[in-house]
Amino acid sequence: EDNLVLRAARLLQQTAGSGRGASITLRKGIPVAAGLGGGSSDAAATLLALNELWGIGMSPDELMGLGATLGSDVPFFLQSSGCALATGRGERVAPLPPARGWWAVVLRPEVAPLANKTATLYSMLAKKDFSDGSRVATVVERLKAGRLATEGLHNAFERVAGVAFPGLDAYRRVFKRAKAPFAALAGSGPALYTLVDSAEQGRGILDALRREGHEAWMAALIEATSD
Repeated sequence: EDNLVLRAARLLQQTAGSGRGASITLRKGIPVAAGLGGGSSDAAATLLALNELWGIGMSPDELMGLGATLGSDVPFFLQSSGCALATGRGERVAPLPPARGWWAVVLRPEVAPLANKTATLYSMLAKKDFSDGSRVATVVERLKAGRLATEGLHNAFERVAGVAFPGLDAYRRVFKRAKAPFAALAGSGPALYTLVDSAEQGRGILDALRREGHEAWMAALIEATSD
């Protein structure tokens, strides 16, 4: 009953006053509860698909409004620019130019799961964990100029994640051994990622991680889509 796919479907039904139904099969392609936005992207895909299947005809803005009631990062997955700036609590999304020519290598640490993860991490934050917004502004300006510099990236959960997920720092060292330029927390974690501007460099890091028996992937950063 708590699955975001089911919640999204029922919300769309209720909002549109539709009595139609659907049979939905969910196949997870990324790790569960790893900070990669899997549940939110599932909810967004459900809203998009059922809006079309049921012929409801809601606009993208209307769907984003619904998505925001399901989760703060659902609206991001309802926009098609690929790269975007989310403000407010995440519900205000503005498209940005794509970060072309960059690859992400993602490592899934084998650490104990954390109950009520996001709420727990937020409760652990202190004022010092937040930036003043200037780092995000710098990244945005660089993207608009057609380039991405990774030194401006910031995640307020970085410090507390090391406490909430015992053993996480050891995986940061694993990334360093694999010659990753950095190891950053993905969302609310515990997944870690690095960014490189060479597919060859990314594959070298990926192979090093897998040789040590770690669960890892590499993917190109996506560009705008029309689908």
